[in-house]
Amino acid sequence: MQRVMTPKYEDEDRIIWLKDRDALASMGYVRERWRLSSIRTGPVKAPPGEMLIGYTILKKTAEKSGEKGFFRRIFTLRPEDRFYDPTGIFRDCVPPDAVDPLKQRQEKEKAKKFLKAEGGMIPHYKMADRLNNAVQIRFPERRI
Repeated sequence: MQRVMTPKYEDEDRIIWLKDRDALASMGYVRERWRLSSIRTGPVKAPPGEMLIGYTILKKTAEKSGEKGFFRRIFTLRPEDRFYDPTGIFRDCVPPDAVDPLKQRQEKEKAKKFLKAEGGMIPHYKMADRLNNAVQIRFPERRI
């Protein structure tokens, strides 16, 4: 019987960002997800309709997850995200898979999420009530 591996932050060597620090800061958040890849290094293809912003390079000691490949983190943006559509559905909130790109590091125990919503979104001004010692990002005021 074949053994199934789970994603591990400890397998990461570094994160490759495809945008500079100023561009990452202007994004406010990126979406984090795990993808299976046939290789430990090199770019990972983003899902259809998403733009690849960054990806992880794995250590040489990282094990394959069965015959399918290696689990690697990728960071993406979708067309409906605030960076592309400042007046859209994420104007005052973030998606559940959002992380601060400036706070991401390899080999960490757990990704710092903006929020932990069960299938929904929490406006950013309620995050402090929900998360203790979590990443806090100040979003620009929107004048209506």
